[in-house]
Amino acid sequence: MHVPPCFGCKGPLDYSAEIETRLASSRASGPVPEMAPEPSIITRLAYTISQLPRVVWYLGHGLALRQLAEAAWRNNGPKARRRPRTNAPVPDHGRLYADMAKLFLQDLANVESGIYPIPADHDGSLLTLVSRSRLFFEDLPEIHRRREVRGHSEIFDKNTRGTRPRYYLQNFHFQSGGWLTDESAERYDTQVEVLLNGTANAMRRQALPQLHELFAGRDQRHLHLLDIGCGTGRFLDFVAGLATPPNCRA
Repeated sequence: MHVPPCFGCKGPLDYSAEIETRLASSRASGPVPEMAPEPSIITRLAYTISQLPRVVWYLGHGLALRQLAEAAWRNNGPKARRRPRTNAPVPDHGRLYADMAKLFLQDLANVESGIYPIPADHDGSLLTLVSRSRLFFEDLPEIHRRREVRGHSEIFDKNTRGTRPRYYLQNFHFQSGGWLTDESAERYDTQVEVLLNGTANAMRRQALPQLHELFAGRDQRHLHLLDIGCGTGRFLDFVAGLATPPNCRA
């Protein structure tokens, strides 16, 4: 179903009819027994197949983005905005990739423990991925322009004034369209995954063990979860995969 934008939501949610059907089915059946973990070798193979291609996909976008950024810096020459500097210790790439590996190992451990099934990230078909990739790269020149001039409030004008709280009337991360438009929502997940090297969904799933423990042994028909600031609904998608999913509202 199509859910309209709301304050705290990132445009139209990807909260599909499929998710609602799964939730409705589980709510009607009462308490659900704990899931039995699959054989380890099968689970690990299936997990790798589900996660490795998407990490490579978004890492590739990040590499292309850095190369384009370097080219832009060179082309701007003296006009280029001064790069941020810090004397504080900053983790190097080796540390970042090691932490990514720890994240995915914990994600796999949660699957093997039966907390949630092998992730279905719902990134869409190949055509959808390519389309969102195109939107991502098409917006980069405008993002670069706004970053150079600190143009973070282009959408705040006489036509939008008063339509939403002022906080939402800005170009977050300098992207086009602001915060709560259909176009922004189409770009959002790709932008976040590129920023986080394909780990955003795995990071979201790390909140599920606590919910799993809280909901265990309870009748999910009487459980309710309100997701405030729900983005495009990715977290609710994963909540629907719990053995005891609650009634979800965004």
